[in-house]
Amino acid sequence: YFLSYSSTSALIIKDDKIVFKTISEEPINPLYLEQVKNSMFSSLNAITERAMPLNQENVVLGVIKQQHPEAKPMSSFHIPLFIHNNVVALINVSSTKPGLYNENEISALTQIANQASKALSKLQEVLAIEKGKLMAMIGSLVDGVFMIDTNHRLMIINDSAKHYLNITKSNPNLNDIISSFSGNIDLRTKIETCIAEVRQLKENDVTLNGKSLQIFITPVLKPSQTGVYYTKEEESHGVIGASIVVHDITLERSVMKMKEDFTNMMVHELRAPLTAMKDSAHLMLTMDT
Repeated sequence: YFLSYSSTSALIIKDDKIVFKTISEEPINPLYLEQVKNSMFSSLNAITERAMPLNQENVVLGVIKQQHPEAKPMSSFHIPLFIHNNVVALINVSSTKPGLYNENEISALTQIANQASKALSKLQEVLAIEKGKLMAMIGSLVDGVFMIDTNHRLMIINDSAKHYLNITKSNPNLNDIISSFSGNIDLRTKIETCIAEVRQLKENDVTLNGKSLQIFITPVLKPSQTGVYYTKEEESHGVIGASIVVHDITLERSVMKMKEDFTNMMVHELRAPLTAMKDSAHLMLTMDT
């Protein structure tokens, strides 16, 4: 608020899309927005070597008038936002008035952006450490574990899950996992049902790659804003994905089969002598009579 502007905009780089967001303080037209957006994309391409996502999302807040020809970005400047030397966003300040911004104002905003970049970098380091701890814990599990978000993206998968599903790719996706289950269970439908109905699903005996597996599909909820637990009304809005646990029950099934085989063998082996004893007893009773 220490300088005047007609609009402020941001290009935010995400994993799967670029979000263009602008807030207009004064009436502007679609052409004004298009000029600002094109200028920001040109600057972004000039300062980064990253491949940009193809998908785009536009968020516009403020007054947009179709018939407002005098609204043109006559003054404008960009400020990149870095995290660990990687550009994650580009900020734009523009105005319909010419020659509005001087070097001091641009320098002040740049310093603010640099401070924000340092804070975000430290936050990312903390998140990376916590994610590393989580991945180490998940990776040490004997059970296979992976998580799918509501956009059907694979977020986490451990080595045990890759082993059970016979996946050799270092960065598999959901289609790779579904292909592994092909002919056994319709995993995609199970996940969608789990998320839509917010309930756990269980497959008791799935044979895959010579192993007997139990599959648990559980909805994952983000932290409740109103308390520790979600109400039924909140549940459907709090689902952020589904976790899938693959539990190997091959040994249990093998032991159970051994017990069944042993029982059947004992019954078979004992049937003949017991029958002979029964017949002998019947014969003796008949002779006494």
